[in-house]
Amino acid sequence: MFVNVSNVPFSDWQETQLNDAKLYGRLYEFRMQETDPEASTSAIVEQAKSLADRIAKIVWENDESKNAVMVLGEPSFSFALIRELQIRRLIVVCPTYRIELYDDDELIETFVRFRNYAISETLEEDE
Repeated sequence: MFVNVSNVPFSDWQETQLNDAKLYGRLYEFRMQETDPEASTSAIVEQAKSLADRIAKIVWENDESKNAVMVLGEPSFSFALIRELQIRRLIVVCPTYRIELYDDDELIETFVRFRNYAISETLEEDE
């Protein structure tokens, strides 16, 4: 199962990115939550814990052999969510892109692959 936690729905993804996500099996989306810029750090962490619990429940109930959660959003909330998902022993990934800027200031992003968010205690090669 591949879980997309971002504000970019699968319908807007590049074909190569969507195909790579499908390698994990079933696709599931959570829209990235609004993060109150006035919220305290503890409030952000509690919001992240709640969402991590919901995501973990869905992944565990799905019971596929290969799972990943892609997190892409507001930095402090994303960091808290990634940490909470890793505590729950889920693989968390981010997309990588090749970015090219052309003379007419056109910016082209081309999806390359998903990369694991690693923590030093569990660093594994993800090739």
